[in-house]
Amino acid sequence: APFMIVGDFNAHNPLWGSVKVTDIGKIVEHVPSNLHLCVQNDGSHTYLHPGNGSFSSIDLTIVDHSPFDCT
Repeated sequence: APFMIVGDFNAHNPLWGSVKVTDIGKIVEHVPSNLHLCVQNDGSHTYLHPGNGSFSSIDLTIVDHSPFDCT
């Protein structure tokens, strides 16, 4: 059945809007493609740090490839 995984992965990667890449970001980059999943983030910021006011894109939405567009 189609499914969706959402969460705060704390994974930074330019593929989903971060300005840097972290080790966990590298891992998360490869897992969806290996499992035929799609990261649906469009580069928009998903988190505002309350202490310093900076934005990041660490919350991800990953879906099953079959019913969703992966572009």
